Amino acid sequence: MKLRDALRGIPILAGGEPGTEEITGIAYNSKAVRPGFLFGALRGAAQNGMDFVAEAEANGAAAVLSA
Repeated sequence: MKLRDALRGIPILAGGEPGTEEITGIAYNSKAVRPGFLFGALRGAAQNGMDFVAEAEANGAAAVLSA
């Protein structure tokens, strides 16, 4: 699925408009990210997923979703 199709109707606050990136999976654990994945950088009780964006990108994340 293309990123822009997955996010249709959701306001984009940073990073510009989603493009034609092919999303092949979704993970919220940066260690589980594979090339083409959407990384969900979620804020948890003990850790913030934004602290792991660099690792997710190194593992091939196509995009990052944060809340």
